[in-house]
Amino acid sequence: MGATLLPLVVYYDDGREDRVVADQRDIVIFERLKQTGFTKALDDMPITLFRHLAFDALVRTGHLSKSGKSAPRAEWEATVIAVEPEDDEVAEADPGNPEATDETPSTSPARRGKASGRSSPGNRATSRR
Repeated sequence: MGATLLPLVVYYDDGREDRVVADQRDIVIFERLKQTGFTKALDDMPITLFRHLAFDALVRTGHLSKSGKSAPRAEWEATVIAVEPEDDEVAEADPGNPEATDETPSTSPARRGKASGRSSPGNRATSRR
């Protein structure tokens, strides 16, 4: 069985981005706290799931410091615009839906500004491998 790894990108309101990899340690914390399974949460509350996993992974990896017994989750949440899984490649049109095209607008909060021309994390130029 391979490791469960979920690379995430965190977009902040000041334009910064953090990349972090959540793993089973972070997933277990989420499942215990929310009393739900990872797969169900992915279907039912993906935004909550991604935000929770990103925060725990950032704390675990030392990117966010702990303050006393708990890290400053509320302060961090207030500065985060979006957390999304990191994609290695640009997604293509959905082959199962002939109506969908590459031009179909994303429902992702970080990419909604793309259609209107507003600046958003999703339409920032970033270097890819």
